[in-house]
Amino acid sequence: MSVLTSLPEPFVEAGGERMRIAEGFRAHITADMLDRSTVDGGLGILLALMGAGGDLPRTVAERADTALAAALAWHDAAMGCMPYGRDGGGGGGRTARVIDWEADGAIIAADFLRLYRIDLASEDIHWYKFCALLLALQRTPGSLVGQASSARLPPPPGARGEELKRLKRLQRAWALPPTDAELAEEARRRFEG
Repeated sequence: MSVLTSLPEPFVEAGGERMRIAEGFRAHITADMLDRSTVDGGLGILLALMGAGGDLPRTVAERADTALAAALAWHDAAMGCMPYGRDGGGGGGRTARVIDWEADGAIIAADFLRLYRIDLASEDIHWYKFCALLLALQRTPGSLVGQASSARLPPPPGARGEELKRLKRLQRAWALPPTDAELAEEARRRFEG
């Protein structure tokens, strides 16, 4: 898919039915923040991506499992807009968390406004376009998103001395708040060790 030619239509197929999916980035960020592994999270994702006025359309509710799988496939494919890196894009192989929707909301909005002249507070752009632009920001010199993302990666194996100290300072300055899972793991380590 090339965003230069066209953006994908906001429809998915599930159980032989064509279903509308939200195309704006706000709905997809909401869905992305929910836990896919729980029933409540799955329902929340369906409501965010396919809900109509707070309710699921009958065709979606009747095919919830296949609708959720189709919606998540459409959602996740947006991160493949820029297939750079060893894992082919999409971040599937990444181990370090480099973006957090809540913690980084202000710098994402600032970079979109400063570099693209897109006011995310008033515009709801297509999810695929949003992802392509966000992924480009991560590689744009001088962008806040790029600085934060780079700082959050582990230092390269060859970093030593002053360079390692500088990278560690940047890592602390741009550190993300811990997730619930990270807090639980830290507590487990402290009590077991």
